[in-house]
Amino acid sequence: DKQKVDGILYMDTPGLADDKMRKQAAAAVTEALKQDGDYQIFFVMTEESGRIRPDDKTTMKLILDACGPVEYSIIVNKVHPKWKQTMSDPPTFEKWRTTLLDGLPSMTNSIYFLTNDKDLEYEDDVKYKAPAEVLEFIQKAPRTVIKSEAVQEVQTDAFAKEKEQMEERIRLMQESAELVRQ
Repeated sequence: DKQKVDGILYMDTPGLADDKMRKQAAAAVTEALKQDGDYQIFFVMTEESGRIRPDDKTTMKLILDACGPVEYSIIVNKVHPKWKQTMSDPPTFEKWRTTLLDGLPSMTNSIYFLTNDKDLEYEDDVKYKAPAEVLEFIQKAPRTVIKSEAVQEVQTDAFAKEKEQMEERIRLMQESAELVRQ
């Protein structure tokens, strides 16, 4: 989806987790990255009991591999308020962030936790008005210049293997954290 607002082009591309739509999604992401310009890249992932979904990490890795070293941001969507509170503890957040970014080609400190909005559950085509703090996060998010000639095709054939590796990395990080805690 593309929308131009106040001279700024916004592009919303699909994720890569859907087996049936993966090649089309990768083509849409590749096309979006080949527009030559100043970008703000946002990966939107969901929080599920504080766990990091390997699908989300795999999507981020394959896209970051395709566009080279870039600045980006992460929005963790549908966050439970209690879990968001635990992320306000710096050591807890850093442990979670380390697990999330482990294995990705570049790191980011630009992460925002968006609390679950019960009013939006099971609704279609709702016009959403983002809270001021979300808009501020978006405005302050890092920018990166991407030249089309630097962009490679997003490698969908690697998704299953990368996902398996991400699952293993997450498992090992969690085991290590548990050993340290003990």
